[in-house]
Amino acid sequence: MLQYLLNVTCIWLLSLVLFDVFLLRESYHGYNRIYLLATFVLGIVMPLIQWQGSVAAFAVSLPDVVVLAVQAKENFAMPATSEAQYVQWLAAVYFAGVAFTTGRLLLEIIKLVVYYRAGLKAKQDYWTIVETNKPHAPFSFARLLFVENISKYTEAEWQMLAAHERAHTQLAHLADLVLLRLTHIVLWWHPLVYVYTKRLLMVHEYQADRTCGRQPQHYSKFLVEQSLLHTAPFIAHSFNRSPIKNRIVMLTRRSSKIAGIKMLVLLPLSAVCITLFSKEVHAQSKAAAQSEVFTYVELMPEATFDMAEFIGSNIHYPDSARKKGTEGRVIVKFIVNEDGKVSDVRVMKGIGDGCDEEALRVVTMMPPWKPGKQNGKKVKVYFTIPIMFKLA
Repeated sequence: MLQYLLNVTCIWLLSLVLFDVFLLRESYHGYNRIYLLATFVLGIVMPLIQWQGSVAAFAVSLPDVVVLAVQAKENFAMPATSEAQYVQWLAAVYFAGVAFTTGRLLLEIIKLVVYYRAGLKAKQDYWTIVETNKPHAPFSFARLLFVENISKYTEAEWQMLAAHERAHTQLAHLADLVLLRLTHIVLWWHPLVYVYTKRLLMVHEYQADRTCGRQPQHYSKFLVEQSLLHTAPFIAHSFNRSPIKNRIVMLTRRSSKIAGIKMLVLLPLSAVCITLFSKEVHAQSKAAAQSEVFTYVELMPEATFDMAEFIGSNIHYPDSARKKGTEGRVIVKFIVNEDGKVSDVRVMKGIGDGCDEEALRVVTMMPPWKPGKQNGKKVKVYFTIPIMFKLA
């Protein structure tokens, strides 16, 4: 999990740096939005991808080792440790953050519902106008347009406002918002989630502002006036969101041809950065940095101990797995080094509820093996071992 989070962070950080250097001040807003969304989603997905057909995807598999809950309960009960308490403490903090961010989102949704129910509603062309008679900046949610009072706007101002908010709806900006807010709940502690949100909402406003770009002076004045009002719920698109100065500057900015070249250069750069932190590439590069690892050699490594007895006497059936009735096979992959020691232990297929971590712990503890040989030379060899957790 830690390696996954590190890979996600590296992908997001590199992508944001490239965005700020190459695209932040350019007016290709549609491209910028696609870039931010793509790198944000790929940052979550790519570290999970296991490339097929690579040499690291294969290894000699050992026979199943069965772990019975009865054995673990009677003879090898896991004592409470400071490490376990630390994990529990971290889990409590994490879920408290999840509860807080979820509650905050629900409060904003409730606020929208209250505005809608208490407001004066009227159909007007594309919109259902909701006059709330409360001091706030105009904002939209889907085809609902919330304003304090229509009479506060001139005809020209109303046309600019309606065009701006309609652009948000037609460009499906709400879908981006939903994705970001859900990610906030799961990764509330990650600062780059908030940086992505800030950048993407800024691009949303730039795109919507383009609809009123024909009257930059009047529109700029209108933006300044609306910036003095209270902000809207963060689940909606507020007219006064994002730095007003940046929006005014971007109204008249047009990117040069050089900016188009930046876009072409950025695609391969981003692809390389993202691919570098996929799950399998990371594993392969790590192994390659050490030395070549074989999947099969002339003289295969041999365990110098009874593996079933060793695992059976050291492994513990996790209490959480026992309580939930979790059973299944955890497949652990590892390397037997030239000196016979086990390294690069990782779970290829898990069942959760603490079983994966327990299997990793015990395999990592294995005594040295008799190393394998290729052409008379000791080499590294991949192995996999299935550990079956079974309730009895």
